[in-house]
Amino acid sequence: MKIRQSLLAHWVPIAVLVLSGTIFGNGGAQAATAYAAFDWSGMNVTAQGSNGGNVNWEWSGFGGTDVQAETFSSFPFDSSFDWTTPVDALATEITGDQGHAHGDSTSLFASANVTSADGFASAMGDRYDTLFAWGQGILTIEIPFQVNVTADPLNNDMAYANASLNITDQYNQNSSHDLFVDELSSFTSQSGLLRVNVSVSGGDQFNPLAYDFNAHVEAVASASPVPLPGAVWLLGSALLGMAPVARRRLTH
Repeated sequence: MKIRQSLLAHWVPIAVLVLSGTIFGNGGAQAATAYAAFDWSGMNVTAQGSNGGNVNWEWSGFGGTDVQAETFSSFPFDSSFDWTTPVDALATEITGDQGHAHGDSTSLFASANVTSADGFASAMGDRYDTLFAWGQGILTIEIPFQVNVTADPLNNDMAYANASLNITDQYNQNSSHDLFVDELSSFTSQSGLLRVNVSVSGGDQFNPLAYDFNAHVEAVASASPVPLPGAVWLLGSALLGMAPVARRRLTH
């Protein structure tokens, strides 16, 4: 009698936990992260003249930085009209999901981290200005970057990170230059230098050529619930089904 009572007391709670974990839990650990960053302190602009000429350049000084983040219930935004004033946007959920974007004089980054079932988080940052140049030759802009993603596609998790540079001649005298690095899903990281070359031909100090400059970072992460196998449901149901039988035996 005591043995049967102990078995009943042991297996019924386990069955309840199995079923409640399937109904109310996410069925498995969730983890999706994304990170994209520029090391602004390592930004470098070099000029190389051609045909016996040289290239001169300067920033307009009227650039800025925009950052924003988003989760299901939060979407903060921050901006500045320079590259030195710190800006920060942090979106969080009580589940621990988080989107974060930040910019200051030394860095520009976006990160997203999801740990809950059906979780979502994203963040992005943009830094912009107008580049004035004149002369004959090539301008090269280089910025160290890093992108990381962690996700498990088998669990329907997703992570995306992007870092890109763009130079556009607003007077259509030069073509657009784009360079980007992105990593989608899996478990991977990449770092190095993003580089764009700008062809300069013409203009002068009082009437320079103008180029729109933009640096962009973006991070997105999401997770989907992972259902437990049907065998677990059968196990939990069978364990609960044993309870009435055990009780009837105990009463007799």
